[in-house]
Amino acid sequence: VLADIWSAALGVEVGVDDDFFELGGDSIAAMKVIGRAAREGLRVTSRQLFERRTVARLAAVIEDPAPTDAPATGARLPGV
Repeated sequence: VLADIWSAALGVEVGVDDDFFELGGDSIAAMKVIGRAAREGLRVTSRQLFERRTVARLAAVIEDPAPTDAPATGARLPGV
């Protein structure tokens, strides 16, 4: 999914070890990646993208959303 997001933002094929900025990425493309990732349910920050410039390195640190059936933070479980 992340490589597809990068490909759409950059207009090129992306491999997991390709450097975002060497492929032509810039701050505008980074914002496109962050926005599209959010729409896909992935939390990516600009700092993460600038520090971890490959799909493989970024994928290792991005946060997947909590499952929709998980209790909200602070929610009490029945019987607890």
